Amino acid sequence: MKEFENKIYRRLLAPVLACLVLALAGCSQDATEAEAPSSPTGGTYLTIVTRGINTTDYTQYEDYVGKLRVIAFDTDGNAVDGMNFTINNMEDFQVQGSGDEASIEVTHVFDSGIITSGVYTFYFVANEDDYNTTASQTLSTALDAVTDESTLNQILVATSMTTSGQVKPTALQMLMSTGPYTALIREGENNRIGDDNHIKLVRAFAKAQLALKLPNTTSSAPSNDDVTVTLSASIPNSFYLIPENTTEITGSISLTDRAISGGGTLFDAEGVSPDPFYVSETIYLPERYLANNNIEENALTYSITIGENNYSAPIADGTEDPVNYNIIRNYAYTTIGTYNPLTKVMSEFNLLVVPWVEKEITVPPFE
Repeated sequence: MKEFENKIYRRLLAPVLACLVLALAGCSQDATEAEAPSSPTGGTYLTIVTRGINTTDYTQYEDYVGKLRVIAFDTDGNAVDGMNFTINNMEDFQVQGSGDEASIEVTHVFDSGIITSGVYTFYFVANEDDYNTTASQTLSTALDAVTDESTLNQILVATSMTTSGQVKPTALQMLMSTGPYTALIREGENNRIGDDNHIKLVRAFAKAQLALKLPNTTSSAPSNDDVTVTLSASIPNSFYLIPENTTEITGSISLTDRAISGGGTLFDAEGVSPDPFYVSETIYLPERYLANNNIEENALTYSITIGENNYSAPIADGTEDPVNYNIIRNYAYTTIGTYNPLTKVMSEFNLLVVPWVEKEITVPPFE
C-alpha cells in the first residue's frame, strides 16, 4: 500500500493494555509516548488514538469519522468476541488540536478475563453506515456476522453513486478501513501495535480532478465559461472492503455523460497561472484494478468541449512507465492540459498522481 507522511501530534492519557494509534492514511509518528502503568485490578483498558480527523462536522466529507469498528482475530483466524466493538458516536469524545495536529482518544474497558495474553490481528472500519455488500446486506449486518478473518477479507462493498450532481458515493460519509495489524498482547501490560506503533485508516475511494490552462493569446481566447466537461465511464460495481486486494472486478456500472462543473481547487498548490485556468470539481471513484492496466483503451476519460472542438483526457498515473490506468483507493489523480487557442489543439496531457493530501508537487511550467 502506498503511503505519504505529514506531521502528527501524539499523546496517551489512560493506563492501557494496548495502544492502537490510527491515522487517516499516511500520518507518521513524530513524538514519543511516556510509559503508561499496567491496567488497574479488575479490568483492562484498550485505548485508541486517532489523528487528523473531524468528528463534529459531517460536511467535511474526506476527513469526517462518525463511527469506528474494531475487529480482532486470534491465531486461528477466528474473531475474538470480547475484542470486537463499535464506537457509535465519535462526537462524544473531545478532539485535541486541529488539522493534522488533531487527536482524539477513546478508551474501551474490558471486564477482567476477557483478554488473555497472546497474538491478535486487528482490523478497523470507519463510517460503515449507508453502505451495502454485493450480497444485498447492509455492511453493518455483514460485519456483525463475521466469525473469521477470511470472511472479512472477502467482503465486497457494492458501488452506489449519486445519480446527479457531484460524482461521489451516495453514502453521506467516506468509508475507510485498514488491516491486518498483528501484535503480541500481554495481559496487564501496556502493548502497542502497528507500523511504528500507529495504524493508518485508508479511504475506500480515490479522487480525481481535471485542470486546463487556457492562455490569453488571442482576443477570442476561451475562458472557464467556454469549457464543458463530462465523465462517461464504466466503473467497478463493487470493491473489497479491506485494502490491498488487487483482484479485478469484472462487473461494472455506467456513469453516462456526468457533467463536471468548474471552480474547484486544484490538488497541486503550485498549479496557478495568470491565464484563465479551468479547474473541475473533485470526483470520487471506487478503486479499479485491470488485468491489462497499461492499455490506454482501459482509461477512464474526461470528455472536454471548448467551443466546437472536442477532446478527451485520461484519469491515470503518468508517473509510471508505462502509464498505469488502474485507479487506487486513497490516491488523488490530477490531469493537466494546455489548450492553444491559435491552433485549437490540446497539448499532451500530464498525468499526476499523489497520495491523498493537498501538497506541493512538480507540475509543467506555465510560462
